[in-house]
Amino acid sequence: MLDKWNPWKATAIVLLLVLATALVTGIVVANWTGGERKTAEPAKETPRALRTAAQPPAMSA
Repeated sequence: MLDKWNPWKATAIVLLLVLATALVTGIVVANWTGGERKTAEPAKETPRALRTAAQPPAMSA
């Protein structure tokens, strides 16, 4: 079997393996860095004065 070993065939197989590895690596890295990420917006806290606004006095009859 070694007498029919063709270096060009081995080169083509190795080249395909390298290309497949590069493709998979590119896809994984693109998934890590790509796309829109939704960042958490800081909670907008209303000022304490507005939260505990004074109630108008109740009308007594």
